Formats: sequence, C-alpha cells, structure tokens
Amino acid sequence: RHGVWIGEPVRLADAPPVTLCLGWPAPASQRAARLTQWQRNSLPLRQAATASGMRLICDNDNRSDWLIAMGQEGQLVHLARLALDCWPEQPVIQSDTGTTGLLAQRMLARLDDSPPFVSQQSHNATPLAWLSSDTETEAAQALLRQLATRTRHDTSPPDVTPTLSDTLVHLTPQCDDHGVMLEIAGPDDTPRSRWLLQLLAQCHDAAFQHEMRQARGLGYAAAVRYREVSGAPRLAYVVQSPHADAAMLRHAIREFLVERGEALARPDKDEILQRKRGLNARAGPPETHAEATARLWQALRCHVAAGRDTSPWQPLPWVVEAQVLAMLQPDDLASLAHALANGHLPQRWWLHAPH
Repeated sequence: RHGVWIGEPVRLADAPPVTLCLGWPAPASQRAARLTQWQRNSLPLRQAATASGMRLICDNDNRSDWLIAMGQEGQLVHLARLALDCWPEQPVIQSDTGTTGLLAQRMLARLDDSPPFVSQQSHNATPLAWLSSDTETEAAQALLRQLATRTRHDTSPPDVTPTLSDTLVHLTPQCDDHGVMLEIAGPDDTPRSRWLLQLLAQCHDAAFQHEMRQARGLGYAAAVRYREVSGAPRLAYVVQSPHADAAMLRHAIREFLVERGEALARPDKDEILQRKRGLNARAGPPETHAEATARLWQALRCHVAAGRDTSPWQPLPWVVEAQVLAMLQPDDLASLAHALANGHLPQRWWLHAPH
C-alpha cells in the first residue's frame, strides 16, 4: 500500500464526501517556527479551499508534520500537493520576543514546543497517508513516494538543538524573576498514561501551590499542569520567584515530590470516582466528523509509530479511552507517584535566571 491506509471506521452526519490525511517526517527542532510559517504561507490556499467547500488543516508535532484535507472526490491529492508547496523546508527563525504574561505561564507555553525525550523518540521516518475512500489511491501512493524522496534529502543531517540537553534547558533571560519548571513524561504514549498523569496533576496542584507559596514563601506563581506534547502525556511543576534562585526552587520541587507526592496520590474511592467522572465528561465520543477524523488520525499515527500489526481502530480510540479510565484504581495512581518521586520517569528541568 506504500503507506496508504484506506477506510472510514466512523462516518457522522456532517462528514465530507472524502477525507485525506497525510504525514511525513520532519526535524523536531524549529517545529514551531516551521508551523507558523507554513500556516502563513498556506493561508490564501486554505481560504480558497473553504470558499470551494473544502477544508485544509496544516499542523505538526514531534512525530511529523501533517495535513488533513476534506472535500470532493478527485480534488484532495491536488489540494495536498498545493499545501506541500507552501511547506517551508528551512523556516525563518524569529527571535524570542514573548515577554508578556507571567514568567511561569511563558515557561508552561514552552511545553508546546518541547522536543521528545531520547527514550521516547519515534524512529518511524516513513510518510503516511489515510484516505477515507479508494478513489485517489494511486495518486496518494505517488505523492507518498515523492515525499519519501524529498524528506530523506531534507532530514538527512542530524537534528540537533545546540542549547538543549535531555535533562536541562537554560532559557534566555526575559525578566527579573527566577523560574524553574520540571517537565515529566509519562511512561509511554497510551490512554492509561494520559489518564494517570491527568489524575496526578489534579491530586498535586492545590497542595503544590500551597507549599511553594504559603508554606515555603518562595514566590507568587506555582502550579502543576498537564499537557499532551505530540500526543505524549507530560506533567509540569513550575515555580516563579523574585528572590529564590534555581537551586533552591529545584530542591523545593524535589522535596515536595519525595515527601508528599505519593501520599497525595492516594485518594479514596469516592474521590477518584468523582475525578474520573469529570475526565470522562470532557473526553467522550466525538461530536463532529472533523473531531472524529482528528482523533482517528492521531490513533493511526501512534499505531504505526509503535509498529503494531493489529487494526488501529478496533476498538475505536474513544472507546478504548473510556474503558481504560473506568479500570484505573487508586493503587495505579500511587504507583505512578512512586515512580515519579524515585526518578523513574523521563524528566527535564527548564531554568530561568534574571537579567
């Protein structure tokens, strides 16, 4: 099939005639700059597609750059080719001018462009396509072959970010405060890890804020936040302080996780049931065909990257998510907190020192 998956496991009432999803490998570094430029370059094309009753979405993450095209039969591969013509191989890098908002908020925003950990990098370097029908299969296969040749050439040099190690990032000074953020990756890229990290963030957030701000008096901004970076679950423990340096903030975060992290992650059955209900209400079945397509596409990409030989959509991803959430027990959450406290999960420190 040359990387072309064909089929439509779900078709909702607002579904377009045909959908094409296309992904290809690209460097993880410069990802945000590349996406910004690609969306700018493709804006007239996306507007023209909308005016013609089609839809074009351009996006990327640490797995690949990708697009979703929706519209009439016989038009989508051509639309995808035009979108690829807008894709910047060498984006123009803008200097970091993001100096608005709290430092802690800006540090959390850096997670959206956080590179994969060495232990979690995907080695899948093959373009991938999914067509909801077989009307343009040959054209899609030809496009994939061209993409494979192009991306082998574009991504042949090692993808290195000079200022970034796998465990420590020093940020360019932006204000007069100190800031530290501990980024934690889940054990794997599965619904179970995503649910557990979300539950752990809920259990830790209020206590972490109180300890950093009131009990220790370290600063006025402290939070625990959950993010999905390229679909992979992450937690962030961030503190901003006008007087405590990075060493003191790192020590405080470590002590919190070691001394209180596991105890806070032992809610009683009623509490964990209430938290699970809240999560389930926000992650039910898709309400639109566009949402269903996006979730099915991400499930397929994850499935292919993991090298699984089973069907990527049986059962449907949102059915799997609901089943996994229902089966989680308090001991599962405590085990994750124990692994975190003992340094058994991939982690990265982000440090900011004043001007």
